[in-house]
Amino acid sequence: MKFRIKRTEFNRAVKSADITQKGEKGALSIRWLYLQATKGNLIISTTNHLETFRTRIKADIEKSGSVFMNIVDLSQVLMAFTGKELSISRSSKSRIQIESEVARTQIHLPSPKGIDPPKTKKLPYRFTLTKAEFREVYDKCYFAIGENDSRKNLMGLNIKKDPDSARLVFTGADSFRITEFQVDTTNKAEGSIILPKTSLKKISKIFDKSRALKFAYDDNFLAITDGTTYFHAKLIEAEYPNLNRLVHAEHPHHLRFDIAKIRKAFALMKRSTDNDKRAVSKLRLNGNLSVSNQPDAYTIAAETELPCKYTGEDMAIGVNINFFDEALLRLGSKEVTLSVAHPEAPIYLLDPKIPAFKSVVMPVRIKW
Repeated sequence: MKFRIKRTEFNRAVKSADITQKGEKGALSIRWLYLQATKGNLIISTTNHLETFRTRIKADIEKSGSVFMNIVDLSQVLMAFTGKELSISRSSKSRIQIESEVARTQIHLPSPKGIDPPKTKKLPYRFTLTKAEFREVYDKCYFAIGENDSRKNLMGLNIKKDPDSARLVFTGADSFRITEFQVDTTNKAEGSIILPKTSLKKISKIFDKSRALKFAYDDNFLAITDGTTYFHAKLIEAEYPNLNRLVHAEHPHHLRFDIAKIRKAFALMKRSTDNDKRAVSKLRLNGNLSVSNQPDAYTIAAETELPCKYTGEDMAIGVNINFFDEALLRLGSKEVTLSVAHPEAPIYLLDPKIPAFKSVVMPVRIKW
């Protein structure tokens, strides 16, 4: 096997393969990469059994062939190389040579025994997202996805087709918040699936330069491709909770406020405590909006009042300002609407510029 390839493109492909290999805590589970040089292209693939990566890069193939490589060794060697092109060739059965205009080195090859090239299959259900649509889904939903192992069905992005339209519904949730984002897109989608949060993050990194993504899935797997690169992930085998009752509930009391002003108020509340876990504030709705905290051994008393447009009865609501602030960052308007039914009901944050997006924050019980 012998070929020449652009160094930056090869580096990018190896980094994407490395992203696939890494587990939740950054540990490498399987330490190999499969290279295939054939018909003017180099195909790079790897798997960690739960996820599979494959990409195709144009290369000047002098001699076709295939080889397994240690991805850690290869990544470390590539960091030392400069120049526009790399020449890579198999110098013996157990070594591969990498050289550029100014450097040359050899890497010992692992034994291929017990290692099989990754395999994939065609999946029946399909949909397509543009780069902008995928970034919106990621931005609006990723932060709210749970990480609690005891609730496995909340540890991923729920994808389902709206039964009343052609829209796809993307939902992220944990015990404290819910986000839902709907996209009008070409699809042949059915059912409901859960893509692991870890896989979603890898997809966002691997396909960050892609213009459009084609998705395919069944009950067990989801695959993504941009025409050149392919990523295949095992889905979470669990039933996603039915959150429609919470996301689409009636909430008659509405408060319209300026995002920048309430975020400044939250920043004041955060500075008044040295314990981030106690970041709970009271929102009092009584014509205006006041934000205050509870003074104690960890917290200095702080309160601020903000002008707003409120229609509804007077009430006081406890909120985790970290969760509330994270939700506000996903909204695009200068002013947004907070809607609520009563002090112990979920809090809805709605942006008139993004009607397809709903963010729900659960209240915190307060006694002051």
